[in-house]
Amino acid sequence: MMSNSRHLVDPELDAILDLIPATALTAETLAASRASSAAMFAAMVVPDYPNLKIDDQHIPGPDNAPEVHIRLYQPTSPAGSTAGLLWLHGGGYVSGSVAAEEI
Repeated sequence: MMSNSRHLVDPELDAILDLIPATALTAETLAASRASSAAMFAAMVVPDYPNLKIDDQHIPGPDNAPEVHIRLYQPTSPAGSTAGLLWLHGGGYVSGSVAAEEI
C-alpha cells in the first residue's frame, strides 16, 4: 500500500507535483529513479551566483559509513559577520542531490 501525502502540500505548490512522474519507490526501482532525477536536474539551467563562493567538500561520516558531501556558500565580499544556515535535503536520504537545491 502506497501512502499519499499530497494533501500536506501548500496549494500554491500543488501544481508542480503534476510535473513529477509518479513511481513506486522500491529497492528494485531506486537506481532508475535516481538516474531519472539526475538526468532531469542536469538538463535544467542552474542560475549564476556571482556574489557567492561555492566550495564542495567531503567530511567524515559515522564509523564504517561513506564521507558526507557538503557544499559551503560564502559571500565573495563579506561585510562583517555573516549568518550561517544548515540545510538538510528533504529527500528522506533516499533521493535528490545538492544540484537539485540550486535550481
